Amino acid sequence: MRFLPVVISFPLIWAAAAAQAQLWPPVVDERSGVVATDTSGWGGPVTPMQGPQFFDALGMKWWYNYLPDSSPSRVFPGYHKLYMYWRATLTSYTPAQIQAHAAAAAAAYPGQTIWWAMSNEPNDLGQANQSASAFAEIYYLHHRNLKIGDPNCRIMGPGILNWDFLSTSVWQKGKDWYEGFRQAWYDNPTCRAYSEAEYGVSYPPQDAFNLHTYDLRGVQGTPYAPEDWRYSRDQMLMCHNDLQSYPETAGKQIWLTEFGALRSATMADNIILTRQLVGWMRDQSFIARWVWFTIHSDKNWSDSDPPRLELLDENGQPWPVGLVAQELATLPIDVKVDPINGHYATDPVTAYLRVGTTTASGINDVAGDHPRFELVQGASLAAGTMRGREIAAGSHRFIRKVVFQYTTNYDNSKVKMIVDGVVRSGSSSQVWEMDQYGGQNGSVELTFDTPDRIRAVATGLVVVQPFTYVQATGGWYGELKNLVIYSEPDGGLVAPDFDGDMDVDQADFGHFQACYSSPGLAPTDPTCRDALLDGDNDVDGADFAVFLRCLSGAGVSPDPDCETAQ
Repeated sequence: MRFLPVVISFPLIWAAAAAQAQLWPPVVDERSGVVATDTSGWGGPVTPMQGPQFFDALGMKWWYNYLPDSSPSRVFPGYHKLYMYWRATLTSYTPAQIQAHAAAAAAAYPGQTIWWAMSNEPNDLGQANQSASAFAEIYYLHHRNLKIGDPNCRIMGPGILNWDFLSTSVWQKGKDWYEGFRQAWYDNPTCRAYSEAEYGVSYPPQDAFNLHTYDLRGVQGTPYAPEDWRYSRDQMLMCHNDLQSYPETAGKQIWLTEFGALRSATMADNIILTRQLVGWMRDQSFIARWVWFTIHSDKNWSDSDPPRLELLDENGQPWPVGLVAQELATLPIDVKVDPINGHYATDPVTAYLRVGTTTASGINDVAGDHPRFELVQGASLAAGTMRGREIAAGSHRFIRKVVFQYTTNYDNSKVKMIVDGVVRSGSSSQVWEMDQYGGQNGSVELTFDTPDRIRAVATGLVVVQPFTYVQATGGWYGELKNLVIYSEPDGGLVAPDFDGDMDVDQADFGHFQACYSSPGLAPTDPTCRDALLDGDNDVDGADFAVFLRCLSGAGVSPDPDCETAQ
């Protein structure tokens, strides 16, 4: 079994992860993009910031810079630009100019469908700051002339900032602004006649819905709350649910054209929010694209000091969060990233007891959305006892990577916190422990090989020597937070299908035979962990009985219940 079993203090853990060989081969997942503006004014290799050398460093194909510009210096064949009018008005461009923009974009990227967005955060005083009532005519002007210039283009409305949020800057909730916009369109005879004749709806026609989300609680007069990826998730869910009630947007996907960890205090917090939010979005069919804000910001911006926004530093090298963004952008589609801490586990979290231990009544399993265990004052704890939880990857999936943060506070001579890897047979082995004395915390990344066939991870507190717990202050506990699990399809129907070719045949028997030992003798070859079929830690006659029940022959699918049949 290959894993990273040691605790590496941040930020070295991320550098170590980046130095590993790729877990999965690089692929093009064209749902990821990045805002790439030209705001840097001091020169250097990231001016201008757009360009394949920077997009490739992040594994992204989509980008935008708030402009309708198709000049040669802004055209990159093989990539996709989202064209935009940052603050569209009735007088910014003539109809002929808008038509020319659309035609130029289509010519710049032959064979591609060109996407357009109109205006940027009109409900934000610091951005487009446009009233919903005035926007109907603006949208009509641009929509009609873009379609004349390029009949095949696709058009989104303005990038509304959040759906249900107010502050001293965000002067109108996104939902309220949009409903005002659609009503103004309906009330305008010219706008309404256009959309009814061309698109069969009485409201603003859109090929997708444009949204920005940030957790801004605690900014500009709003009640403070710690930054949490689930806030942005909930903004998207509320928006999507409401869109189904509007005839012009029902069934349309959302483009999240800005998101990021705007208020993260540390790079580790930024990374956790990024993993969890993007992990969740990857599994939502109604989200078409997500675009990080931003590839790089002017170092003189008051809100752009690392690590909150930038994916690249001023030399064009990825920050640690940029490495994570690159990893997420290049994951194959069928890899799942479960942000367990956000109530998004594919399987229910169940109690866990390591083989050979018994339940410790003197340890509480504290309720909540992450594993936390506390010692009970005055309890007598026996050695070889524990409390734990098991978190599975889902049916017919294996875990390839687990990322989490931890905090502990106990005497390591008496208790320790562990993480076990659990294979499909139910057997387990320790992959990480934290047994340092006193208050400890950090970030951990554990990576597994495919032959490990880890279907679940389990964590808990284990008592290593008997004692009576009496602690006047500072209760002892162990806790994992912000747990993220990467999983992939196991490739086989049953555990003895070792080579994942959907049958159990002579090739699988050859692997089993090479791993066969005797009762009580654990195999020494780490690639033999998948041959532990009966739940203990040896490969013997009991495992062979399971293998025989599943033996099907070449090209024949085994009985899916053969592992548990008697």
